[in-house]
Amino acid sequence: MEPIVSVIIPVFNTEDYLSQCIESVLGQTLRDIEVICVDDGSTDSSPHMLREFASKDERLKIITTPHSNAGAARNAALDIARGRYVSFLDADDYFEPTFLDSMTKLAESNNLDVVLCKSFFVDDVTKKRTNHNKAALDKIKPDTVYSADDLWEIAYRYAVGWPWDKLYRRSFIEENGLRFQEQTSTNDAYFVYTALALMERFAYTNHRLVNHRVNNSRSIENTRDKTWTNLFSAVEAIREALLARQLMEKAQRSFDNWVAEMCLWNISSLKSSRESFYDFVQSSYAPSFACKEAEYFYPNDAHARFAAWSKLPYGEAEELFHLLDERNSVAKANEQLQNENASLTSENARLRKLEHSRSYRIGRAATAPLRLVKSFSRKKRS
Repeated sequence: MEPIVSVIIPVFNTEDYLSQCIESVLGQTLRDIEVICVDDGSTDSSPHMLREFASKDERLKIITTPHSNAGAARNAALDIARGRYVSFLDADDYFEPTFLDSMTKLAESNNLDVVLCKSFFVDDVTKKRTNHNKAALDKIKPDTVYSADDLWEIAYRYAVGWPWDKLYRRSFIEENGLRFQEQTSTNDAYFVYTALALMERFAYTNHRLVNHRVNNSRSIENTRDKTWTNLFSAVEAIREALLARQLMEKAQRSFDNWVAEMCLWNISSLKSSRESFYDFVQSSYAPSFACKEAEYFYPNDAHARFAAWSKLPYGEAEELFHLLDERNSVAKANEQLQNENASLTSENARLRKLEHSRSYRIGRAATAPLRLVKSFSRKKRS
């Protein structure tokens, strides 16, 4: 009999986090699950830890593969997954206890293809936990069914292209031939964004049900300086999927804005490979973005940046981007100050209104004798 959910976890040298991850899955309030851990050629104690968990809980299965990448590991697990639904988790992240129960109940009651939840970010250094979700997610209602066609205006903006905060109906994955790109980084964007473009029934829950570790030096997120070209492999694969299914006309603006956002984010966060990245975008993407109208872009100054990016050499553009960043920082600081002043003005107005209210006057009259006594006492002591 098939389990309700197959949870797929690629594992590569994550001994410091693996116990918390696996325990968060095996301890789910939903018990009818299978857990497929793919040991992707680990050289630390991760394989031993997996065997220990498997010896104590028959729901956990282990696949061992030569070291490759998380995309290949997830694909190997998808080939044997039996669950009605599929969930993915990175080995340094962990679920809240009701993640699977809440997500499957929402999926089952609405016959969903894809379910999304909000999440927490956990700083690996400070251990501080903060709320996370894309701002555009608040433009749609939780626990409400949407199709991909309902969401093109905010597509690529309400969800991130990682798989672990989502639940997928396995038959939906198989019907659409969805698989992960087998590359060292950005191997999940194609799977996730193609799924979000093809789904007919989608909903999200307002609950935060998964914890994603950030500021982790071992994460593949920190290898982008060596693998930034993988981003554009994903971009082109998604573009081809949209074109093949005649969805590009609907997706174009949102898709372009996502690509532009990824370009701008990478140029500000890459280190050793920043100039190479700049030169590639300048020749391959910036000219087409510079031809758009300013209103085409969601961020205010994206058009200005790409207009410069298409023409200026790296050194001059870097200086201009730095000035724009400073201007934005000042604008944000002014906005915050204005909000604080508005809040203070509102509070002062509330106090003035209170001072003239009937209850305030009655209170002043009732306490007048006590104030007179206090005033008399102070005069007598002086």
